[in-house]
Amino acid sequence: DKFLKDKLILEIGTEQGKLGRKATRYRFNPDAYFSIGIKIEKDYLAMVLTNLDGTILKRVTVHEEFVNEENFVFLIINELKKFLWEFDKKSSLKGIGIVLPGIVDSANDKIKIGGNFTLSPESLREIEEEFDLPIYLENEANAGAIGEYLMNSHELSDVKNMIFLSIDTEIGSGIIIDKVLYRGGNGNKAGEIGHITVIPNGRECTCGFRGCLDQYCSNLALVREFKEKFKYNFEEYDEIFQSDYIDTPEGKDIIKEYVKNLATGILPALLLLNPEKIVIGGKICNYKEYFEEPLKEILFKNNSFYDNSDILEFSTLADTASLLGAAFLPLSDLYRVEK
Repeated sequence: DKFLKDKLILEIGTEQGKLGRKATRYRFNPDAYFSIGIKIEKDYLAMVLTNLDGTILKRVTVHEEFVNEENFVFLIINELKKFLWEFDKKSSLKGIGIVLPGIVDSANDKIKIGGNFTLSPESLREIEEEFDLPIYLENEANAGAIGEYLMNSHELSDVKNMIFLSIDTEIGSGIIIDKVLYRGGNGNKAGEIGHITVIPNGRECTCGFRGCLDQYCSNLALVREFKEKFKYNFEEYDEIFQSDYIDTPEGKDIIKEYVKNLATGILPALLLLNPEKIVIGGKICNYKEYFEEPLKEILFKNNSFYDNSDILEFSTLADTASLLGAAFLPLSDLYRVEK
């Protein structure tokens, strides 16, 4: 009766059994509620509108850099208004999930975006009040782990321990231990794999360290390498995978070095956490033929601890996992996103 009242199930007819009265038939209604997921990166934001089974009903990407807190709030409100302009079921929206690759303290409604600025609870309330919807915050990689786990629940049903490696404008990881998202201690800072040192005394990182994985294996870092080598101003990540660049000796050398650095960053997590699965997510998944085999060879060929390369996978969701994870956050009373 509660499910019917909440429209989570619909009555679709009756069926005569061998004995007694007719049985009532029901079906799950994925359009009972809807949710918004917003992913924020250094130079763009992406938005999705989903229903309860994770179907993406609408998706947009806006290329914009966030300068300060005021700029951030103004952009979110205006872009979200445009995004929902023709959506006629706003009363069925459960909330807004916002994810980003910064430090997210959801208990205190605080998010620190890179080294640039901290978004205050007051600004978040401004967005909530504008749309009369609750906001749910999460780290982008943690959201990716949630999205991957829920959308691929059949394949991952027996997996208790997993690392989701998110490669975008920055690199982060969502860690699942005993089917529970591991956030770490004070400040929820676990999973910052992007700041593992892969090149001692290497490039200076925005975090203050040098030689971080972020500086060598993020999407921005890979594009930068191609820009420097080919003296061409690539505007999009996908452009570097044109055969005129990726298939040249110079392009192959860049990918070889990239894979070596990526393996250097992944190996400590593999040895430390002993996961049953490592799932890589991001646009890199669309081009896994350039990365998968050489990466597995470095990680597993001479590894006396692990010889099963099948534990490493590239996500079938590509760069969508964290967006879906963001959209699942407002549905936490319907889905067990914490476990």
